[in-house]
Amino acid sequence: MEEGKLKYAKGLAWRAVKADPATPRAHLVLGLLAQEEGKTDQAKASYKRFLKYEPTGDRAEEVKRILENLP
Repeated sequence: MEEGKLKYAKGLAWRAVKADPATPRAHLVLGLLAQEEGKTDQAKASYKRFLKYEPTGDRAEEVKRILENLP
């Protein structure tokens, strides 16, 4: 993803979290972006927050698999 789009997506996700910290999709986006940037610890933290607010469903299973495969 190009740098400008990454910054834009990250900004939108952070605004969503600030508006409502229990917004699971925003945490998912932040996790994906952090992983894309090679920030594994941040990605894990965001994925765990996602699972806190959305512990079941297709996305939750996918995120659990991602967490299992992160170093």
